[in-house]
Amino acid sequence: MALNPTGLEFAINSLQTGLVFAQIHSGAAGDGTDNIAVVGRQLVYWTVPDSGAFGLASPITFVGGPSYGTAYSVTLWDQETDGSMMGEILLTGGDTTFNGDGIYQVTAIDFTLLASDG
Repeated sequence: MALNPTGLEFAINSLQTGLVFAQIHSGAAGDGTDNIAVVGRQLVYWTVPDSGAFGLASPITFVGGPSYGTAYSVTLWDQETDGSMMGEILLTGGDTTFNGDGIYQVTAIDFTLLASDG
């Protein structure tokens, strides 16, 4: 069943207000506490939804990782500390390594939801 426009707006608002922090991992995150590459979570800013799609409004920059270490995935969280891990996004696209200064930047996380018109 597809969402109607009202349901779609509700779903997107819920996602955007619940997925507010990101953490980076050097391997599979498990429950979110495994293979943490950088201590601390970064605030996530989302774009204004357009036809059910939204993504990062600005890159997420992680500082303090291992020099030339592996960047495997990003987990999305509802709180800066503790809270609930809402999902793990595997990093792809060829760049899965921190730079020599231990910095890694996530430039895209995109979501698309569909609505029916009835």
